[in-house]
Amino acid sequence: YYFGYMIALFSSLYAFVCLLKLNNFKKGLVAFLRFTTVSIMAALTSAVMLLPTYLDSSSYGETFSPVKQLITTNAWYFDLPAKLSLGAYDTTKFNALPMIYVGLFPLLLAVIFFTLSSVPLKIKSAYA
Repeated sequence: YYFGYMIALFSSLYAFVCLLKLNNFKKGLVAFLRFTTVSIMAALTSAVMLLPTYLDSSSYGETFSPVKQLITTNAWYFDLPAKLSLGAYDTTKFNALPMIYVGLFPLLLAVIFFTLSSVPLKIKSAYA
């Protein structure tokens, strides 16, 4: 289910960015309605499998433990750059930062992209 949620989140954000690129309001509205219709149809199609799974899990499944804190206090300032380096961080260390699946090169490219003056602010805010 995780991949489905991530694909849905990415598709929604990508549709939002594409809608911001359109200058015509009528074309944007038509594209938004088309995307919404297809998304609802996809959700209804997958409901054949998701609804019985949800009903079974809600009836006989176990509950999740409550989240007590959002950010761990056991991480140091340099733990984040250390996690961005390839193979330089111990993954068996408990009570630390979670795994981050991006390296230093994409992070550097993102910093360069957001500091370019040739990219319009509208596009930067959409991609942020």
